[in-house]
Amino acid sequence: MKRTRLFITTLFAFTLATLAADEPLSLVGTWEAVGELPGGDASESTITISTGPEGFEATVSSDDNEDRKIDRVKAEGKEVTLELDVERDGQSGIIRVIATQTEVGKLSGKWYLIDSEGEDRGNAPWEAVRISEPEPAVPTVSIAGKWESIAYTDNGRELPAVVEIVESEGKLSGTTTSERGETKFDLVKQMGREAEMEMVLKFGDNEVDVRIEAALQTDDHLDGKWIIFDQTGQEAASGKWEAKRVKEVVLDIAGTWDVVATSDDGDHTHQAIFEKTEDGYKGEATSDLGSMAFTTVTVEGDALALAIPFGEGTITIAAKKVADHKLEGTWHYHDSDGNEQASDAWEATRKGAPASATPVGEWALHVALGEMKRDYGLRVEASEDGFKGTLVHPEHGDLPCDSVAFKDGALSMVVTREIQGNAVEILYDGQLSEDGKWSGKVSPKGYEDQFSGTFNAERK
Repeated sequence: MKRTRLFITTLFAFTLATLAADEPLSLVGTWEAVGELPGGDASESTITISTGPEGFEATVSSDDNEDRKIDRVKAEGKEVTLELDVERDGQSGIIRVIATQTEVGKLSGKWYLIDSEGEDRGNAPWEAVRISEPEPAVPTVSIAGKWESIAYTDNGRELPAVVEIVESEGKLSGTTTSERGETKFDLVKQMGREAEMEMVLKFGDNEVDVRIEAALQTDDHLDGKWIIFDQTGQEAASGKWEAKRVKEVVLDIAGTWDVVATSDDGDHTHQAIFEKTEDGYKGEATSDLGSMAFTTVTVEGDALALAIPFGEGTITIAAKKVADHKLEGTWHYHDSDGNEQASDAWEATRKGAPASATPVGEWALHVALGEMKRDYGLRVEASEDGFKGTLVHPEHGDLPCDSVAFKDGALSMVVTREIQGNAVEILYDGQLSEDGKWSGKVSPKGYEDQFSGTFNAERK
């Protein structure tokens, strides 16, 4: 048993090192290549590789030749093959390069001269180093939503407004509301991370054409300028304009809460238990003295309103979400005539995650285990027995999860990976937060005391 455990431990340690170096083939970018020639000379060239509709595409240029398209580019595993058709003195052939990625940004192999009969007429070492790669694509989010904007004028004034953009059937429309009232945009369009909005403002009997040009600096921040045009269509005035997205806060109270109500004679503790219904929530307050149902349970945005009978009167509670799993507010006691007789502080702390939380959906999973850092996709679906999951590996595709378990905010899954011919169970054990993120520890099952790492995931 000890010998087997030692073997698995050694195997997993070796595997971590192997996986850390096992970076996927990365070709896109500009490369400086050097191929040895007979006699000890060397041929230098620049190769540019990009992705096309049918795979990789490449061009090559050298000091004595113009840019030329490489006829064939093939990638498999960590190996790349480049082929260039050549013809000289009536003879045709192929210059073929076969190279392996030794590390990200470095290729090493050989070039071959293949004649028309497919015979190798000579070969020599070849290597390339990537000198530049394209900027990573910046994901684009829709500008649809509610924004708080400010238009800045030359005389130092700040003109606030609320901009609301709606997307329907792929088309954008919207309004801006300020102290002047509501104005509808005649045009709203988005091009990548850039946006334009056009409207007509009325000043007395005059109408003024206004355009807003802005770009997403972050997913929640638009920055740009406003422009006023005269009757000839020429720019008459302009200034800075920016807007910040107003995030909708949705309070989910389903679950059990530990409540503390402050009064003149000390703190009173009990639990409030809420359950989601078709048209809202229902709940009850429970303590050692018994339970009583709330007669009012209303959630609007991040605000909670409760009412419960007490003696001959009623206690009402108004609270707001102040942090994940935390509500704060005030309780008020009204007598049978509706007159307020007392009030004080009220707070509640959730026990675990929302009962209505679910792991179902698509996730972006980020794993750090030893020196290995990897990004995966994860799909979780509901099943008859609970949940089932699929880990999406960037190289090996879909890997079914052995199990996915979720209870009281604790979310865990097990995935069996074949490592060096051995089946190893990888355990992900973490907590699902109220804001929809999942994080925790990852380790090989049964060897948690020797190897462990961390992971975090957010919904796509």
